[in-house]
Amino acid sequence: MLQLAKLPRTRLEQLENLEQLRALEHGYEILVGLVDEPTIGIDTPADYAAFVERYRVKPQASQPATGCHSQRIFLDYSGG
Repeated sequence: MLQLAKLPRTRLEQLENLEQLRALEHGYEILVGLVDEPTIGIDTPADYAAFVERYRVKPQASQPATGCHSQRIFLDYSGG
């Protein structure tokens, strides 16, 4: 996500005001998944702080693999 934020906005993204177009126009894939559980967006510093607090309290079943690099981005646009 940090790499995506550093990419320049594309003309189509500016016209449509959809950041996922930036990813697509720069050659990234966007994977979409359906989930049964509601998701919580992180759109503000307060949202992030709440996420960090939940993450610290919740025991993690497994840690993500390190050293994996991909050109895929998962964006949640469920509107939930």
